[in-house]
Amino acid sequence: NLVSLQRLQLFENLLTGPLPTSLGKLIGLGELSLFSNRISGEIPSSIGNLTQLQSLYMTNMSLEGTIPPSLGNCSKLLHLYIGPSKLNGTIPREIMQIKTLLVLALGGNLLTGSLPNDIGRLENLIAVNVADNKLSGQLPQTLGNCLSMEGLYLQGNHFDGAIPDIRRLVDVTGIDLSNNNLSGSIPEYLANFPKLRLLNLSNNNFEGRVPTEGNFQNATLVSVFGNKDLCGGIKELKLKACLTQAPPVKTKQSSHVKKVAIGVSVSI
Repeated sequence: NLVSLQRLQLFENLLTGPLPTSLGKLIGLGELSLFSNRISGEIPSSIGNLTQLQSLYMTNMSLEGTIPPSLGNCSKLLHLYIGPSKLNGTIPREIMQIKTLLVLALGGNLLTGSLPNDIGRLENLIAVNVADNKLSGQLPQTLGNCLSMEGLYLQGNHFDGAIPDIRRLVDVTGIDLSNNNLSGSIPEYLANFPKLRLLNLSNNNFEGRVPTEGNFQNATLVSVFGNKDLCGGIKELKLKACLTQAPPVKTKQSSHVKKVAIGVSVSI
């Protein structure tokens, strides 16, 4: 009944049981912090009534079921942290309507499906973490529209296809795409990100030559192991050498045969 309550912090306790549906009555709530408890069950759809909510922290809990699409009604949300937990189902597209969102952290769950293409609408997004789920499909090209992005953590899923064009994300400091099924070549523009401190592309299916310029000169910044078809790079990466296709060698014999053939054709 505390409809004027603005902040509810119950984190790091031993609370058990499900989240009450009546939580949706706290319509003035701006922060809800429940992380590191033993709360279980589903997230009630009534959470979508909290239209003033700016920060939602539900990490290190035992939540089950799906993420309610009604979260999309929380149009002032800045920080969304849900997981690690046992949530399944897909990432609701409705979340991608929250244009104020700065952090989207759904890592360590059992989420399936793809990363919604509408993520490109979140122009203020600073960090996205959907690591260690069961997400699949190709990474959306619209990621390149998230120009405020600083951290992109998509590791430990089943994403495939090539890295989308994210060359405009020049403020990014960390990119982790490891332990997926990504393929194709490593984009050379990644060498030029001025603030990059982590680039983990290990355990994928990338192929071709690893750049040696810029960020790729720092073996403590870049990790590419577990991609059997990569070659080149600086020696600290311990990759195989790239095979260069040599031009065909002209032998004396082939030259002689050519001259004979020309002579025959002229005489004819």
